[in-house]
Amino acid sequence: MGNLVFQATLGGQVNLVGPNTASTFNINVPTVNGNMVTTGDTGTVTNTMLAGSIANAKLTNSSLTIGSTSISLGATSTTLAGLTSVGTTTVGAPSSSNLSIQSNGTTNATLDTSGNLGLGVTPSAWGSGSNGIEISGKNGQIVATTPYLTLGANTYYNGSNYIYKTSGTAAYYQQNNPTTAPIQNPNTEGFLPFITSKNIHAKPAAAAAVLVVAKAFTANAFAPNAEPALKPNQPNHNKPVPINT
Repeated sequence: MGNLVFQATLGGQVNLVGPNTASTFNINVPTVNGNMVTTGDTGTVTNTMLAGSIANAKLTNSSLTIGSTSISLGATSTTLAGLTSVGTTTVGAPSSSNLSIQSNGTTNATLDTSGNLGLGVTPSAWGSGSNGIEISGKNGQIVATTPYLTLGANTYYNGSNYIYKTSGTAAYYQQNNPTTAPIQNPNTEGFLPFITSKNIHAKPAAAAAVLVVAKAFTANAFAPNAEPALKPNQPNHNKPVPINT
């Protein structure tokens, strides 16, 4: 064992103590100005003195926990579990990406970038101007396309034609801007209490024309030489009533 003693001008000294060993060890001094670092130092080591990276296991706080999901520093996670509330009124997806809602590890709803919603299925590529809700299982859908409302199964409109989603039969029902008759004013008659039907109109709205067969014309006046009205049981001729028939 050997000691290297540095005598200070104030009377103290610094001892560099070597271990009691049969082996040889070298301490290499860099060719730059700097400080020697010991285990008792605090704040001496800077980022420029570190080469490479420090393993997370060497850090006291090596991960971040959100809800019940633990994410290691430098790592990513596509899902977050255990959240009971989110402090925002907007839930979004990255640009040009669909928004998916999962339950028990399964995607149950998908909202695409065009505003189409798929329940248990990815929405089809509906044409511009159409927005729909598609349901898995029977490939059913409810689609709004001005001025139509369409109920369909196993089909979608790509902007030019109706396309089969899968092999098999397909059908759709389309309603074009329907006209409905207005509801009449409520009254006190009937078996229901008056309070269940509030009078919200001053007068009933005019019923919409559903079927027009022909337009009526103004009636013509009676001809000036019309014969006088007949008396009861009196014919309008001067011949006697036939005896034999």
